[in-house]
Amino acid sequence: MKQSTLIYILNGVSIFFLLITLLSVFYYGNINSKIQQAASSRYELTYNANRFMNGSAYLTNEVRAYAATGDKVHYDNYWNEVNVLKNRDIGVAAMKKIGITANEQSMIDQMSALSNELVPLEEEAMDRVSAGNKSAAIEYVYGDTYSQSIEKINKLKSDFLVMLDERSSSKVNSLVLQSRVSLFMLILSVFVTIAFQITISQISRKKL
Repeated sequence: MKQSTLIYILNGVSIFFLLITLLSVFYYGNINSKIQQAASSRYELTYNANRFMNGSAYLTNEVRAYAATGDKVHYDNYWNEVNVLKNRDIGVAAMKKIGITANEQSMIDQMSALSNELVPLEEEAMDRVSAGNKSAAIEYVYGDTYSQSIEKINKLKSDFLVMLDERSSSKVNSLVLQSRVSLFMLILSVFVTIAFQITISQISRKKL
């Protein structure tokens, strides 16, 4: 084989390995970018899930406090959450924007439906307080019907957070594994490229 032909072949192979190294660098950077995005989404999902749930729990606490004490501050807090803060609505909208599964949406719908069923009881309780009948008000928001619904909501909340965390953490862990594999391939391609360059140098020196 002519020396010029051999040099062309060796240089071609060298360029090939350099391209592999560059692609490995690009892939590794892309995976790490996805890890950061997935970790951010996981945080945002958890934050907004808690925002949705805390908003619901806040309404329960305030209506019960109003029924027990008759303090209008709790009444105002309740309606401020419903009409102004709207943490439940904002939390759900944010989760949908980030991305949730059909099962997660189904659980949100169940919690929302149960919460909506409590609204008539809460409104009746507040009306009873306004009428000066706190004992009747307490029965509405501390009675079996109300308490059983709250238990169901709390169970759904717990299951929902577990499901959300398992899904989001699984995605992050999968990307981390891909990142480690790509890093190994990057290091391997760098060593192969260096080794090949050394080999080319020795062959060229010998030919010369």
